[in-house]
Amino acid sequence: MKAIQYIYSVLQYKHSQTLGEVLNIGVLIYVPSIKRLYFIYPQKLNRLRCTYPHLASEKTIKAYLRSFADKIQNLNKQSDIFIDFGLDKSLNFFAETELIPQDASTLQFTESKKGVEYTENVDKLIDDLFNSYLLAFESPIGHTNQVNEEAIISKYKGLLKEFDKEHKFEEIKNSNRLFYDFTIDVDEQKHFKFDVAWQNGSLNLVKPISFDVIKPETIINKAYRYFGQFTDLESYAQSHNYRFDLIIAKPQNRSLYKPYDAALELLHKPNNVKIVLDKDLPDYTKKTYEAIYSDD
Repeated sequence: MKAIQYIYSVLQYKHSQTLGEVLNIGVLIYVPSIKRLYFIYPQKLNRLRCTYPHLASEKTIKAYLRSFADKIQNLNKQSDIFIDFGLDKSLNFFAETELIPQDASTLQFTESKKGVEYTENVDKLIDDLFNSYLLAFESPIGHTNQVNEEAIISKYKGLLKEFDKEHKFEEIKNSNRLFYDFTIDVDEQKHFKFDVAWQNGSLNLVKPISFDVIKPETIINKAYRYFGQFTDLESYAQSHNYRFDLIIAKPQNRSLYKPYDAALELLHKPNNVKIVLDKDLPDYTKKTYEAIYSDD
């Protein structure tokens, strides 16, 4: 497991410069290994409103937060420009130049900090930073049966074994028809790991993606991250006859269905991508089984 190095700066609302009163209302994050920026913020500013009942600029603050998030999404599509800002060292010049200047306004970014998260899961990193700095704004709708990526792939592997009536699974695993923990090496810098790969004319690389999360921005960030990844891999997949099979878990919270639908629409766009919804997993597994156990 590789540690993710990242740099972040906290966006603070400074109600009074004289009294030094501040509330954290956003976090700007840069992950150098994947050259990607993130901006996370609470969907509701209830804590800010409760702390300052006569706050007159709430709509303006929300507009700023949305504009920051939109700009980050657009900039991620042209990541080559990031080198001009020295993001691997500090976010502050970027924040002051592209988002909001360092002046006497009520919104200010803190001095950037570096961190290391002992995980290769960027989404966990984002969630951890949200929980550290912004959780007080929300009362998350948690559920003990939340579906994560590990649960998705375990279900898929479990279904494969259920189809294996002749108990040939261990013999065929990691053969030329079925692979576990399959890695593609695009170049010296880009390596992508897939939980399962199986042959059916093309080599189908399986990636679980769970949108069963708490916050809509997690769905948006995750969708754009994978959209960028599989768009970048289009020509490589074409030349190697690869297909990317994304097994998707939907959110249990109905209020997240709209961003979830938008995420699916986005992930359908790259070539060589197949979307497998959780409800269709048994049929997909049957096709996997028939392909890897074929005598042809």
